[in-house]
Amino acid sequence: MKTYQKFILGGLGSLGALGLAAWTYKKVDLAQRLPLGTYRIQPTMRDLINIQNSRQKLQWQTDNGTFRGWEDETVLRVQGIRYAISERYGVPEKYTYPEGVFDMMTPAPLSVQNRSGFEEFYGGVQYDAIPQDEFGQYLSITLPKDIQPNEKLPVLVWIHGGGYGNGGIDIKSYDPQLLVSEHRIIVVSISYRLGVLGYLRDRDGHFANLGLLDQIEALKWIHRNIGYFGGDNQQVTLYGESAGANAVQYLMIAQGTEELFQKVIIASSPFATMDDRDELNRQMLTAYNQLPIDATLEEILAKQDQIIANIDEEGYAKNMFFAPHYGVYPLPTKEEAEAAWTEATQRLDVLIGATTREAAAFIGEDSYLKIAGSLPGIKRLIEQKLKTLSHDIFINGAESFAQRYANSQRAMYYYLMHWGEGHLLGASHTIDLSLAFGNNHSQSPILLGMTKEDVDYYGRQFRAVLAGFIKTGAIDVDEIPEVMTIEHLGK
Repeated sequence: MKTYQKFILGGLGSLGALGLAAWTYKKVDLAQRLPLGTYRIQPTMRDLINIQNSRQKLQWQTDNGTFRGWEDETVLRVQGIRYAISERYGVPEKYTYPEGVFDMMTPAPLSVQNRSGFEEFYGGVQYDAIPQDEFGQYLSITLPKDIQPNEKLPVLVWIHGGGYGNGGIDIKSYDPQLLVSEHRIIVVSISYRLGVLGYLRDRDGHFANLGLLDQIEALKWIHRNIGYFGGDNQQVTLYGESAGANAVQYLMIAQGTEELFQKVIIASSPFATMDDRDELNRQMLTAYNQLPIDATLEEILAKQDQIIANIDEEGYAKNMFFAPHYGVYPLPTKEEAEAAWTEATQRLDVLIGATTREAAAFIGEDSYLKIAGSLPGIKRLIEQKLKTLSHDIFINGAESFAQRYANSQRAMYYYLMHWGEGHLLGASHTIDLSLAFGNNHSQSPILLGMTKEDVDYYGRQFRAVLAGFIKTGAIDVDEIPEVMTIEHLGK
């Protein structure tokens, strides 16, 4: 019996059956992985022509190197800048390029990871076409094509999701060109170490938050250098979805981040996975520390898969195996976290929310459920359980966070997206990205039943809401009809 059939007949279980952790992982052929500095994918002929025509004006000198980017029809791009360097399981350090001009004209590699059915199915990640790098400490910058010298534009920092085990930045479904071209903001997308290399151990075999430290080092790079690209380092908004949203929550309370950003957008964070992680973490660390520190990447990923397959854990925590650890630098203890978020929301504007059918995304690939969903009795059961799980894992936590930390000092907005309810995958996890990133995301199966015109029409409205918050910290509407409601709880 398939996992999802057991999921239905067993009362739908927990989100572990839904699939944050239950997607089939396939091995990446890391033998094809190229050394650092040789990973770059070749631009198309159109790109090369644009690059040749634009080389002189598309050059930026920063504190950490001089870079040459390229332009497409609507935006300027500088892709794959290394912001940090580290040894395996080591703390990241600032990276400075040698003298000279470095071409940053092709996508950044993925951090080392196994294949994810979810990322391939919904995000269109082409694992066979994108090289991987063990450390993944890269960022890419997207700028308005008409940016002028000495401008100071608002900056959006995109932190991808993927359960802290998958994902990347220069992926078509995350292309920010519509946000940038429509609203004249700068978007910086950051990658970071994933899985056991980023969220399990340090060089001594103790718990570590290396992926979180990578993100902080990227934010420091942005703070130092974004002014050279026309960005304002006093108008920085973090935007994360799913595990990326979870990362934003932790960055709010991490040591050393107080001056690095002013606003946050927390989209579909799996709140329930943050609780009761001690036993899960203990099992994983004990099992993984059996592997020598100099193991090959193939051995590391194989061990990671083995650990995931054999974890004895029944709570919601197992739906996101990897996550930052409370009480491990740079995070406070769990007991101190509430006070830390209270302090953080006194200085940060917050937009937080979820979709009404988050859990629907994790049944979409299975043909059995698509058929079962057409039978009235089964369909009602599925819908009831999906709503329950969506509330338990995502919605209740987002609403509680907004209410608990709303105050008179800074803005607090809580949204609930219902776009697409009535469709099998409507209003589900990641559907908001189809609106945020527009038709770049429109080939995703998450849009089953939606038209390209729908995505464009509602996407423009959603991006306008995001841009208003990014630029001013304020939202002047309480709904986007057919899409979402927005509640103003703060200042």
